[in-house]
Amino acid sequence: MCIRDRAISFNTMADDLKAREQSLHIERQESERVLQDLNIELEKQVEQRTAAILAAKEQLSDFKDAIDEHSIVSMTDMDGTITFANDKFCDISGYSKEELIGQNHRLLNSGLQHSSYWGEMFQTISQGKTWHDEVRNITKDGNFYWVKTTIMPSFDDTGAIKNYISIRTDITENKQLNEKISYQASHDVLTGLVNRREFERRLEQLISRSEDGVPHSVLYLDLDEFKVVNDTCGHHAGDELLRQIPDLIQQHTRKADLVARLGGDEFGIILNACDEMNAEKVSNLILQSISDFQFCWKSQCYKIGVSIGIVVLGDEPTNLAETLKSADSACYAAKDRGRNTVVIYSPSDNEIVNRQEQMNWVSKLTQSLEHDHFVLYAQPIVATNDTESNKISYEILLRMTEGERVIPPGAFLPAAERYNKITQIDRWVVSNTLSMIKDQHEFLENTDHVSINLSGVSLADISFMNFLVDEIDRSNLQNKICFEITETAAVTNLSAATRAINILHGMGIRFS
Repeated sequence: MCIRDRAISFNTMADDLKAREQSLHIERQESERVLQDLNIELEKQVEQRTAAILAAKEQLSDFKDAIDEHSIVSMTDMDGTITFANDKFCDISGYSKEELIGQNHRLLNSGLQHSSYWGEMFQTISQGKTWHDEVRNITKDGNFYWVKTTIMPSFDDTGAIKNYISIRTDITENKQLNEKISYQASHDVLTGLVNRREFERRLEQLISRSEDGVPHSVLYLDLDEFKVVNDTCGHHAGDELLRQIPDLIQQHTRKADLVARLGGDEFGIILNACDEMNAEKVSNLILQSISDFQFCWKSQCYKIGVSIGIVVLGDEPTNLAETLKSADSACYAAKDRGRNTVVIYSPSDNEIVNRQEQMNWVSKLTQSLEHDHFVLYAQPIVATNDTESNKISYEILLRMTEGERVIPPGAFLPAAERYNKITQIDRWVVSNTLSMIKDQHEFLENTDHVSINLSGVSLADISFMNFLVDEIDRSNLQNKICFEITETAAVTNLSAATRAINILHGMGIRFS
């Protein structure tokens, strides 16, 4: 072989070696890449295992925190089938372990929670999160019980959920106590009906959705002749009568309707999805049932009646205060029309409008009493015939002020009498009159007497009479005071009027 051939052969070998070296380099790079990928995957697996271990530890910690000797413990598989139940679980549910194992947890559902409620619960725990809530379940015998529930997922070594653990605490007694307190807060003790506060809360909810086009009716009932039973037979008889009235009313109402005792002998009814015609029909049926009813107490029997006012909630916007005021006005209009009748509220009814105007005076009277928005006038009383006495007498007249405006008593006194403000006003008049004149020596020397009007309601009020005696004693004006009482007021409560007149006469006070 010549030198030239050897050189070519050598070059070929060098090229082969170089190519092989490049191939080995590529193989080495590939091996390193694969090894790097393996390391990354291994690190991921380690991280997953670590996370699973941490989650398991955290779950174990939660489990230990949640469980105590009174805990009710169960376990279900991924489908909700019960795989374990402790003795406490069996005690509260009424099932044996044999009856529980293999059954779906829905066995305990009371049916009071919507299906979406359980869907949200499962969505939470299937994401590996812990779920907490208070749940009402049902026992084997069909009784309800309340449990504070914690449901947590349990993980396997790979971090996947393998089952669910439930820890429950019996809170039935607390729940029943809270329900009892809530019931007492919203119900009338005497009749078992909902009370005024709950009635107004439900009515307000109804008003908020009354513009949906569906008419709803509100009834305001006031018993007629109840006071006769109460005064003649005593409060025990009155209470028994009030306990019997709901049965007469509920004969003509539906489960969807609400009957309430608003206070005293007043009742309220909400007739859901009920128009004016049907509301009037129901009202007349109730009226007839109460009219036909005869209340007997010991050897005496009494007939009573009821006045009913109706307000229909329709398309016109309203509020709670306006609705109640309109119903009350319609009810009192029924009383004014002879009692034992039904009146439907109408804003064009003059009688009802007048009644509402009187009700508007109530808040004005309250403010006037609080802020002294009353003023007294003294009108001279002069004899038309000759008299030996040159002394003048005066009649005290009451007015209300509203800014620069002076309001005569005829505008506000009827409302004061009807809505039990008259005694407060009489107190104000007596107190301010005596205070105004007691130090006016020249005035008193030239005055025969000062005449003050008293209402029959005040005259029959024992606390008012005590106040009156104390005020007169302090002022020492017995010989200068004359009280005016109408015959109607005196006859309304003759025994109270006679007692009051005798006491005040004994103090040297005159009457006319």
